[in-house]
Amino acid sequence: MGTKKINTPISYVICDQRRVRTDDTAPIRLVVKYGGKQKVYGLDLYMTQVDFEHTKKQYIIGNFAASKLKELKSNQLKIKEWSAKAKDIISKMSVFIFDDFEKLMFESKDDTLFKSFETKIVELNIEGRAGYASSYLCALNSIKQFQGGQRVRNGRSVTIEGGKDIPLKNVTVAFLKGYEQWFLKQTRVDGTPFSSTSVGIYLRNVRVLLNDAISNKILSPDVKPFDKRGYRLPNNKKRKLALRLEDIGKIMNAKVVAGSPHEKYRDYWLFLYLTGGMNVADMATLQYGDIDEEKISYVRRKTALKKMEAPDTITVPLTTEVNGFIDKWGQKPALSDTHIFPILKPKMTPQEERAAIVQATKTINKYIKIIATEATIEGNISTYTARHSFATVLKNSGVSVQAISEALGHSSTKVTQAYLKDFEVEEKRKQFSNLIPIATNDESQIEGSEVLGLS
Repeated sequence: MGTKKINTPISYVICDQRRVRTDDTAPIRLVVKYGGKQKVYGLDLYMTQVDFEHTKKQYIIGNFAASKLKELKSNQLKIKEWSAKAKDIISKMSVFIFDDFEKLMFESKDDTLFKSFETKIVELNIEGRAGYASSYLCALNSIKQFQGGQRVRNGRSVTIEGGKDIPLKNVTVAFLKGYEQWFLKQTRVDGTPFSSTSVGIYLRNVRVLLNDAISNKILSPDVKPFDKRGYRLPNNKKRKLALRLEDIGKIMNAKVVAGSPHEKYRDYWLFLYLTGGMNVADMATLQYGDIDEEKISYVRRKTALKKMEAPDTITVPLTTEVNGFIDKWGQKPALSDTHIFPILKPKMTPQEERAAIVQATKTINKYIKIIATEATIEGNISTYTARHSFATVLKNSGVSVQAISEALGHSSTKVTQAYLKDFEVEEKRKQFSNLIPIATNDESQIEGSEVLGLS
């Protein structure tokens, strides 16, 4: 008879009586079962079966010598910690994989840069945060290359092999500056240089790893290469991210062939703009159950994946235009648990969902750029522009920053203020222009003798 297939991972601790030693003690082992497989892990602890049974009780009661009682309580605590750790890891794994479980359960302290990255990537994938995991993987591969790693192609995929790992304590200001200088000299496949935006993202990931290591007491709190007197992340070059209302009108009124990709992805972009600057990930996961006759209600995917308690629900009005896009491009039948737009498929893994969302974003960006160029709209238009444009157009119409912040799902108005910088600069320019008197025709006709400096 074969092993019964277990669809939900389970774990428990045993005293393995198959390996009893001459002193009657046996190894204490962790057993994990899943999908018809069973793995047994040694925990470097030996006990008699009788003593093991004592540790399974809530309280250890008996006529024990002080030293024996201390030993039993110590072992009981170890077993409880191992059992709790295993159950906690399993509970957080959206997809159970033995290799990932073992890495989190048993690997030694992540006191080097590469190992810290690798563990963080596993944790993020387990939590279903594939987008963040991808960001950390890109950062790791880049730093590996900086440290001498080589690109190795395997079919269509490329990996980075080798590279000198370093202790976290050796991530110094000099190391960070050296990496930044090296990175900005690299080019993409098409020959274009990388920007300071990318190096900023990668090194923010490094900063998170260092902070995690300090919190976990792996690294001394004295290691602070990112403090005010240390390395400063590069400032991104200012980009104009928001469109004017007249440019939005050009996109809405662009002449496109009915049913064409140009129309579909133009409408997708406008849907993002008109639904409060929704991002593509949230659009992709919207279901018909999230809408009623008056509104759309959803929790930002970015917030939900962070497992925050009671994340805020964002509501946006179901306008005639938005409802029209849903009727035109929404999947049928319109069941409550059906995704509105055909971006994600049922039973996708987090990694597959991430890939589908990235592809949808690229496709929307491709067609909105074509339409913007035809409409003579300047700037690098993307899905991100829709979000910034929503905020700026509302601000320009007199809506408060607090209301805009709530519509965007921002954690604070400070984040929203960053979106509105372009608006504030433009407003200041208009305000400062009031300092210059408007010349009248009479004032401009000054006789030569009245002009200072003329004889």
